[in-house]
Formats: sequence, C-alpha cells, structure tokens
Amino acid sequence: MKLVNGILGVTIAVSVLTGCNTQGNVQGEGKTVIVSEDVILESIISDAKVAVSQPEQIALKEEVTYGELLKIESEKLYFTRENSLYSTSLDHGKSTLIEHIAARHLSRNGEKALSVENNHVYVFTLETGEKKKLAELEENHGDVGFADPEGKYIFFYEFSESNLVLINTATNEKTLYNFNELFDSPKNFSFPGGMIHHNAVYLATHIQDEGTALYKLSDDHKVEKMITLKSINDNIFDFEFIHDDLLVFNGVYDEEPGIFFFDLKKGEVNKVVSGGTSSEGTWVPSYSISPDGTKMLFNTILHKGNQFLDNVFIASIDNNQLSKSIQIIQNGDLPAVIKILAHWNEDSTAFYIPRSDSNERSYSDLKINYISVYELDKIKTE
Repeated sequence: MKLVNGILGVTIAVSVLTGCNTQGNVQGEGKTVIVSEDVILESIISDAKVAVSQPEQIALKEEVTYGELLKIESEKLYFTRENSLYSTSLDHGKSTLIEHIAARHLSRNGEKALSVENNHVYVFTLETGEKKKLAELEENHGDVGFADPEGKYIFFYEFSESNLVLINTATNEKTLYNFNELFDSPKNFSFPGGMIHHNAVYLATHIQDEGTALYKLSDDHKVEKMITLKSINDNIFDFEFIHDDLLVFNGVYDEEPGIFFFDLKKGEVNKVVSGGTSSEGTWVPSYSISPDGTKMLFNTILHKGNQFLDNVFIASIDNNQLSKSIQIIQNGDLPAVIKILAHWNEDSTAFYIPRSDSNERSYSDLKINYISVYELDKIKTE
C-alpha cells in the first residue's frame, strides 16, 4: 500500500499495481516507464541517466512521525504534536515551540499555518505570530486546506448547502460557489481537487453520467471547461500550474494512466510519464513540481516478487516537455508517493525526502529516521 492524495486534502490509501504484461513490454507511451524487473535496465538506459552521486543523509535527532511532519525547508523541519506547532533544525536537532496551535497544513512557502479547533478555522502567520479566526464550520463539511502556495486563500465544502467556500485569509472575505447552480443540479458529483490561480478557481470535477473535467470558475461565477476527459472512466487525481500556459495533472486520460502536461495556448494534452495497467489493476505515477517550475520529480512502480518498489526520477521542464531525466532512487521501499514525500526549498535549489528504516506501522505512526537532502547542483551522472 502507498499513501496518495485524495479529495481536497483528504488522504486515501490505494493499492499500487504492476503495469507489466506477459511479454514484459512497456505499456503506453511517454518517458521512463518501469513495469517489471526484466525490463528495468532497458528502460533506464533508453530513457534516463542514473545518478552516481549520493544525497546527504541527516539522521533525525528529534523523534517525528510522518503523520506529524508538515514541511521541510532550508534545512528546517516543521511538525505538529499535541496541538502545538514546532520547528527543529536538521543541524542540531533541538525543537522550538512556535505556537500552541493544532496546525493541519503549512502553506507551500512556509509562511502560514492552518488549523481547525472546535469547528473554528484559524490561520497563523509564522513571521508575525498573528492568529486569526477565519470561519466557523458547519457540522457537515469537507476537509479544510490552502487553495494556493502562498496561503492567501482557503477552501472547504459545505455538504448541506452544496457550497464550495473560498475565504481570503487577509480580508476574511468569503465567496460561495454553489455546485447545484454551477453544474445544473447534478445527481452525483465529486471533485478530486481545486486551487486558485490568478484569482480564478480551478476544479477537477466528476459528474455522474458525464465524467471528469477541469473547470475554471471566474469572479462572476461563469464556468469554463478547460479539459474534457475522453472516457467516462478517466479521472484527474492531482493538478497544478507549472506556469501560466502549462498545467500538469496525473490520473487516467483516454483510458491511459500517467502524468500529463496541458498546453493552455494550444489546448493540447501530452502524456509525459506513463503509468501501468494489467489484469490486476492500474497504477498512476505521482509527481512533485519545483516552486520555480523548472524541475519535476516523479516516481514509477516496480513489481518485484511480492513487493512494489519505487523508482524516483528528476527531470527538467523545457519547452513544455520533460527532458534530462535522472534516476535518483532505485528499488526504494517508500511509504508514500513522491507528491507527499518530497519537500522543496522555496528557491528550488534543493529538495528533501524523509526516510524510515521500517515499514511495520501505518504511515501516520511511522517514525522518520533520516532526511535525504538532494542539492540539484550536486546530482551527478556518469
């Protein structure tokens, strides 16, 4: 089992299944695809270089679990424990109490923390120490999360009124998007994710009998369909903007699993990393984009005996395509997909992957033993 992202911050566990067939051929098109042990060397040689350099391994002196970890950035680790937010330096390992707040999320830039306490939503600004109440939640609501990398907005869903609630964390201004009005009272629907980009709301929404599409909601609540998936069984798991003209998503498109780039100017979808499908099921690769939008981490799955092992790559994003793939982890036993595990420095010069020596506990309770530090200029190949 691998931990993957779910609907608007909710995490779900799914089985990752092999993409091999009886001939051991690569399924589908795209960059580096590893589907079975007998084709792994061929796939690496044809699609990627192999890193010969090793990341710096920093033993974690403070005992922190994956469930407590919020963010690693600039060699500082942030975690939550017993309704309090802490930080610890990877250098000396001494913990510092930041605030008595039950932080659920940190914004990607590390400036704001989000908490829910007694059905009240708060945002805490780390630099100023300001704690602000944003909303009081109804009894029946979805998960609460940041809607943008800077923590300028939060999202949550009210089931009783079918409202997606967007709140400006600076002004407390609330905007409601009623799904019955937007989508003409669908019988059944779900939305795997949403985000804010240039003041517009983007939602990946699945509507019964219609399938999944990516929608743009403007300030005047007009709905524009950005991407229409081709099959009723197609789906979008995660998506984000790399830059204004390029969007990345993973899922199933035209019945093929993978990671896809969507060129907004051309209106074209291009698969850049393939997943796998077999009689046992389907697995979808995961990704993590650097803050500056120039690099992408992704992981594929190797089925070896009774194990599902991870192969992790880093690639450059050039001219709306992937290039210069380098394999940085081979046959790793990771507790979650790279979208969850990878933590980038905000300047995109390095990333961190927390590692454990054990896999005997559930993901949330699993202890982190050390941090693998990858500095981009130190990743060397043969």
